[in-house]
Amino acid sequence: MIDQEEIHCQCFSEDPEERIKALNQLNQNFSHISKKQQAWNDLIELANSEV
Repeated sequence: MIDQEEIHCQCFSEDPEERIKALNQLNQNFSHISKKQQAWNDLIELANSEV
């Protein structure tokens, strides 16, 4: 099962590896995520962050 809250928290992590992990999880599991708007917002956050 996908823990969307964990992915969401990883998006705001100070650790670049955690943000990359979140990005990969969103990429691989987007179709299974229930809160699509939050996932889109997380993707936008990741796109705007300096990894």
